[in-house]
Amino acid sequence: QKLLTICAEEKVTSLRASCFPKSIEAKLFDAEMLNTLEFDPKKFSHVAHVVYFHGAYWVGVASESFAVACSDIAAPAHVCKAYFKVQEIVLRCDWASSLVGGVAADIGASPGGWSWYLAAVVGMAKVFAVDPGALALPAEMAEIVHLKKLGLDAIPEIKEHGPLSLYVCDVNMRPNETMDMFMHFVSQGLVLDGCRVAITMKNSCKNKKEWNIVLPAQLERLQGVCPDAREVHLIANTKFETTLIGVVRSSP
Repeated sequence: QKLLTICAEEKVTSLRASCFPKSIEAKLFDAEMLNTLEFDPKKFSHVAHVVYFHGAYWVGVASESFAVACSDIAAPAHVCKAYFKVQEIVLRCDWASSLVGGVAADIGASPGGWSWYLAAVVGMAKVFAVDPGALALPAEMAEIVHLKKLGLDAIPEIKEHGPLSLYVCDVNMRPNETMDMFMHFVSQGLVLDGCRVAITMKNSCKNKKEWNIVLPAQLERLQGVCPDAREVHLIANTKFETTLIGVVRSSP
């Protein structure tokens, strides 16, 4: 109904749909109340933007002159799409100024998008890219140290450089195992007051009911270390994952 109202006000003749997640497009095309609207991906006067975000639908309509193709935007020097997850985290949480010159652990780093962003864009002094897999960085950077190991095995080398300013993890593991690993970093004295934390929770559950039990349980564990911890479904997250974010406020 909101889309119909906007289209009437803007005198829309034809629309191109731009939706997130993309599955919303099919709902738009099949909705009976929208059968008076003409959708055309090539010849359109306006673009309808529909985004599902934080439990609500956000709707907007822009004229064709304001629609910019992605190819017209200069892409940053990143090595994989996952780059945009950590970029979104840093921007949304306004962490950049707190991370400059700090030390980060990037668990599950391959092929290196997160590590590259933290070192090249944010300006962190040292980023430990922890992953047995290879990195495919645009260029070598002294600030990025590739530890070809699993997360827990990298702890001794990371400890030599003192506490972390940032702990990020995008590894493909079950949620409880992912949180277990973070808690081990905490127990080893690597995660202290002020450390920023961002952990991707991969949905490996059998069904939604199980996921609705597992996810809150891991969030509660994180809140024991980061009182302000919360779940944020990033725009860059897939529908099979979400992100837990927080700042450590009490030393273990």
